[in-house]
Amino acid sequence: MEILLPGALIFIYLLSIILVESKFIDREAELQWLEEAYKSPAAQMLVLYGRRRIGKTALVVWFLRGKRGIYHMCTYDSIEKNVRELLDKLAELTRLEYLRHLEPRFDVFLDVLARVSAEERVVLALDEFQYLVELDPSIPSVLQRAWDLSLSRTKIFLILVGSSVGMIEERVLSRKSPLYGRRTGSWKMGELPPGRIREFLPGWNSVDVFKAWAVVGGVPYYLSLFDANRGFEENLLRLFRKGGPLYEEPMFLLREELREPRVYVSILEAIAGGRHALGEIADWAGLDRSKASKYLWVLQHLEIVRREVPVGKKRGLYYISDNLFQFWFRFVYPNLSALEQGDVRPLQDGEALSQYFGEMFEEFIRRYSPSIFGVRLGKYVKGNVDIDLAGEAHGCRIYGEVKWSEDVDAETVMRNLVRKAEGDVYIVVARGFRKRTANSYTLQEIFDVLESGSRIKLCAEAT
Repeated sequence: MEILLPGALIFIYLLSIILVESKFIDREAELQWLEEAYKSPAAQMLVLYGRRRIGKTALVVWFLRGKRGIYHMCTYDSIEKNVRELLDKLAELTRLEYLRHLEPRFDVFLDVLARVSAEERVVLALDEFQYLVELDPSIPSVLQRAWDLSLSRTKIFLILVGSSVGMIEERVLSRKSPLYGRRTGSWKMGELPPGRIREFLPGWNSVDVFKAWAVVGGVPYYLSLFDANRGFEENLLRLFRKGGPLYEEPMFLLREELREPRVYVSILEAIAGGRHALGEIADWAGLDRSKASKYLWVLQHLEIVRREVPVGKKRGLYYISDNLFQFWFRFVYPNLSALEQGDVRPLQDGEALSQYFGEMFEEFIRRYSPSIFGVRLGKYVKGNVDIDLAGEAHGCRIYGEVKWSEDVDAETVMRNLVRKAEGDVYIVVARGFRKRTANSYTLQEIFDVLESGSRIKLCAEAT
């Protein structure tokens, strides 16, 4: 195996990633994409990007096993230092010692790389590529020139990996980028689907698996932090108390991505506190609506916030779409003073947690309704009528309620639904039931569907 890494510390770091995600859960499609591109005889410039902690580094290092190539974690140090490390790794790969003494310029390195890969496939993975672009905005132009003049006619296999979604889309993928039209493929990595989360938490029941999702979503790194040999409540304290691995995580991510994190914190605090309309958010954050709208657009671009227009409404509402941010701004940020002093009671507030899980249960069913029922279901709000689930498939009108209770009378819920809206199919989803009807589903049954890849057919016309 010829993977060149920048020293023992980075090697240990990458090895730990592989060990943590040794099952490589649900990344089969991404691996297949890389492997199929690798089999092509043509030069490849692939762009792999997505939010931090999503598993990009683990995927690339896993892919590199057994291949002739170089992995480089770009740093903020300087272009010269990054290029020097790249030249050293290329010298080690090729045993051409003179490469270590070349001038540490990116164009010089790319010229040598073109000669080295002229007849034999060489993989170069530049992780956190956006750091190089931030150090020198001309880097995409330098790479474009090298690609057009030489690299595109070699056997190079170049992977540009980035965590700053906005910068990658703007500086690499957009029409304005010098690299536009050069990439041979791109893949934006997302969260794991809920049907694969239990693989991180063997032995856990569906309620606790759902709670883990409600707190951290489907982000592989966060899920890997849970100890499946401990209960959910113990894990929650361990992860979010002072000194825990997720205690400061959202603030770290905001500082990495944004220049004015203070303003964004105010906006997220407003949304987490139940203020979803633009005017409410702007007033809480002390901004005029136009400025608040711009900040919200950035948060949407980072996939931290989403804008949603409920069925029956004309104006959109804003919600935190990243589960970790949602939980953190509900339970950690408002209670930092107590948590700093070692008081973990805010993380043990059973009533507040139950309310949170109830809200997230509704969101869970709506978000994954296409995978569960084969139709997208949204929230219905019109006048005094508020229904958790509403949608239509081929003329079949669907309404439903979601209950975070183990003792639900589905017959009563159905009767109330019929009074609220005229539909063709009514459904009830709950943790458990005291009395059931047709089209009533437990949380366990929902997970069975998601984990099996099947779907619940609600309407005869629905697919």
